[in-house]
Amino acid sequence: MKLVAIVAENPSAALMQVYEQLGPEAVVVSVRKIPGDGISRFWQNSRRLEVTACVPQTSPPKKKEIPAKIENAGVQFRNQLAFETPVKKSDAGRWRSIAWLESNGLLPAFTNQLEEKIYLLHGENPLPTPEKEWTAVSDLVICHWRPARQVMSGTGRPHVFIGPAGSGKTTVLCKWMTSAVLLNEQRVRVWRLDGETANASELLTLHCELMGVPMERFWSEPDETADLQFVDLPGAEIHNSDAMSAL
Repeated sequence: MKLVAIVAENPSAALMQVYEQLGPEAVVVSVRKIPGDGISRFWQNSRRLEVTACVPQTSPPKKKEIPAKIENAGVQFRNQLAFETPVKKSDAGRWRSIAWLESNGLLPAFTNQLEEKIYLLHGENPLPTPEKEWTAVSDLVICHWRPARQVMSGTGRPHVFIGPAGSGKTTVLCKWMTSAVLLNEQRVRVWRLDGETANASELLTLHCELMGVPMERFWSEPDETADLQFVDLPGAEIHNSDAMSAL
């Protein structure tokens, strides 16, 4: 069992750091107030917190399995290199696996993060073989792979879309809803809720009308007869502890 000590300005920030570093299974072991330095020690609100937390280990750790999507992507990448696909001038000198991921839809922000970490571990020069290169990249991706917990059918649990404004939450909701209604003939229910700010997504209301899906502006009990239930909220930064607490 590994203990991690975290220093933060307030309880909300401390819990956010515990969640980010250890995940949702973390357990807080102890909380201690740290006296301020100099004259600040006379103010009660200036004291920081030291939180010690851990993740209980109830069973021997299992070897992390390679997700099927990453395994399939590796096969596609190696097959493409086998046909000697020409490299773009803008990609010259880059790891071909990372350039390939970006060309297949990986957002530039995630590509930059992946490149920074892979260069830090292995240097900027690509590894000698596609197999070694892909293994290094996939290992790094798996370290940050957080699959969503499976939602049991029939529980009535809705899917809640959370993220910053403009990140595409409502667009994803609409596409998922369209696929569910038209292709799978599923019964869908939608809530468009307000937060600290109003939810001004009239696009969602219009889309629900076109699909014949009931859309509500105020929360009510989930409908167990619905196949899918979606909740759309105003934008909120997940790294902003105040915004998440308000949410």
